[in-house]
Amino acid sequence: HSGPVLIYLTNPEKNLFLSMIIGGEQALSIYYARNDIKPPRPMTHDLISKLIDTLNYHVDYIKITGMKEDTYYAAIYLRGGGKTLVLDARPSDAIALALRQGAAIYSNADLLKTYESHSDDIDDLQQFTIKELGITVQKMSSRIQEIFTETRGLIIAEIKENSLAEKSELEAGDILTGINGYPTASIADLKAIIDAVLGEDIVFDVVRNGQEMSVTLDGS
Repeated sequence: HSGPVLIYLTNPEKNLFLSMIIGGEQALSIYYARNDIKPPRPMTHDLISKLIDTLNYHVDYIKITGMKEDTYYAAIYLRGGGKTLVLDARPSDAIALALRQGAAIYSNADLLKTYESHSDDIDDLQQFTIKELGITVQKMSSRIQEIFTETRGLIIAEIKENSLAEKSELEAGDILTGINGYPTASIADLKAIIDAVLGEDIVFDVVRNGQEMSVTLDGS
């Protein structure tokens, strides 16, 4: 996939996450590293990781340090020979290297969000969890809406382990555009539809990597 890709960094134990949009090439590199896939020829991040090893350094950890004008910033912390080097980097490059080097991934606390919202007004909710299905969704930010200009919906932020949703083909990062033929442009739409269809088979219309698809979930 050569277009923009939405990725999530999550801390399930503390119920925190950070989402960002990265380029397709960087997303593919992260996917390969996370799934231990070896390409026929070394990718750029493979080469950089090998170079770091050759210089007797290693990536100690990386950190998402901040965001300016909807752009995230990161730093790579290298250690070797009793020295520590700090390199400015794009978060996508830093994550790709951290995965190859087995390094920890950190973020400034003020960049992290929680899955639960404490608002009592459904129109003000930024996230909403369908506990019966094990799905948490969130509103599309203005930045994401600029990327997916022709898509209106909600982002699936998390799928709980051992839930009904986990048994389906839904994935975190999917954009939920409809349920059983009804559009889900807002959390209010979603809540109204879910209340009516729980207990039945549910068809989720989603967009994944720019492709429309439908996923059926046994809601019984």
